[in-house]
Amino acid sequence: MNSPRRKSAGFTLIELLIVFVIIGVLAGLAVPQYQKIVERAKVQGVIACMGALKTGAMAYYTEKGATNGFAGITVAYLDTFGLDAAHKYGGWTCSVDGDTDETECVITMTSGADTIVLTLVGATGVATWSGTSPYKPN
Repeated sequence: MNSPRRKSAGFTLIELLIVFVIIGVLAGLAVPQYQKIVERAKVQGVIACMGALKTGAMAYYTEKGATNGFAGITVAYLDTFGLDAAHKYGGWTCSVDGDTDETECVITMTSGADTIVLTLVGATGVATWSGTSPYKPN
């Protein structure tokens, strides 16, 4: 006669180890991608803020007229538009500088080694993006 078979009561140790190794490998691949996505989202927020700062800077240029241009523009002035430029945006710090001939305004956001620079030409309103962040606008 045939002896009754034992039913399997669960997983073997090897099967469990294989599952844990697969989960570990997948987590190892997912976490760096997640960190890149979070950083990109922060930078996009900073870029959106810089667009608002651009609007404030152009208002300054319009208010001061072509004779004074961007001379004397400050982060504090941009704060009067409710832009809160003096504070950090997710670890990014803002600085604003009207250049010596008052025709250009440079808005810089810095976080560690990364920078995003927006240069405005007052007479034309043309904006140029530059900097070291891999996520800066083109």
